[in-house]
Amino acid sequence: MPSPPTPIASALSPTPSSHTSPSTFCDPVDLHHLKRSAAIRCAVPTQLGGLGGDVADLSALMEALCRQSLSAALLFWSQRLAIEFLVQTGNVAVREHLLPDLLTFQRAASLPLSLNQRTIQARDTGRGWQLSAQGLLAAHATPAGFSFVAPIEAGDLCGWGLLRSEEDGFDVHPQSLGAGTAPADTARIDLRQVFFREDEWLGGPELDQTVHPVRRALGRLGLHLAQHMAPI
Repeated sequence: MPSPPTPIASALSPTPSSHTSPSTFCDPVDLHHLKRSAAIRCAVPTQLGGLGGDVADLSALMEALCRQSLSAALLFWSQRLAIEFLVQTGNVAVREHLLPDLLTFQRAASLPLSLNQRTIQARDTGRGWQLSAQGLLAAHATPAGFSFVAPIEAGDLCGWGLLRSEEDGFDVHPQSLGAGTAPADTARIDLRQVFFREDEWLGGPELDQTVHPVRRALGRLGLHLAQHMAPI
């Protein structure tokens, strides 16, 4: 028996306004609507504050959002995928501290738009790591600050850590990714010896596997972006 539709199925199906058509970009009003809706909780376990549902629900939701507003879809991809890293991490302390704020958009979250290369190099200082990288493209890099899920490579150790954009050396440069993407706070991020503590470590290669179903469901965004802008 197919799963019942999620309670937020109608949240992203309003009657399009006169300036909005399928597969278009949106203005900030549309982003405010997304943040007020419960859409970000789709396929998050109820015991963690979500609505439940599965990746099929999330994939259908992402497809509908892409057809209505690519800027909102870009923001949704960033926040929801970062949430999934917290859902799947074994670092319970970080999850319990941050996840409630991400589920309510009290805190913005982001990660590199290209996750296939671990471009963030870490140097062990004995008291923590210093991270360096250049030219990481991201969305939802809000001027008010955001959490950043970072793919880290430290010698033989590869995995994922959580950074704060407020850290010294975390440089955010607003950068358009194509026509109309400015509302999604797209930016280029450079890291200059940003300090990272081991208690902010989210997990190693096993995290790639547990996050993969949600990453694939949200990956429909790439097909729509390819029609409107240069490849990322």
